[in-house]
Amino acid sequence: MKDKQNITLCIADKKIALQIDPEEEETLRLAAKDINHAWEEMRRSRPQPLEALALVTLMYAKAYYKQRQTAADTEKALADFESNLDALLRSGALL
Repeated sequence: MKDKQNITLCIADKKIALQIDPEEEETLRLAAKDINHAWEEMRRSRPQPLEALALVTLMYAKAYYKQRQTAADTEKALADFESNLDALLRSGALL
C-alpha cells in the first residue's frame, strides 16, 4: 500500500488541504488549474463569486456527462461490432 501525501490546492481563492495518493497529484493540480481559469473567466461576467463557481461546476458536470455518454456509445458500438464479427466468423463469410 502506498503512503498518502498531503497537498494544498487553491480553488476559487479557497485553499483546500487534501490527503491523496501520490499518483493523483498531477491530475488534481491540472484540474485545479483548469477550474481556476474557468472561474476567472466566469468572474468577469458574474460579479457574485458563488454564482460564478456554480456555473463552473455546471460546465464541468456537463462535460462529464457528455464524456460518459460518449463512452457508453463507444462501448455499444464495440459490442455491436464484436457481435457482427462473431456472426460473420460463424457463417464462414470471412473464410
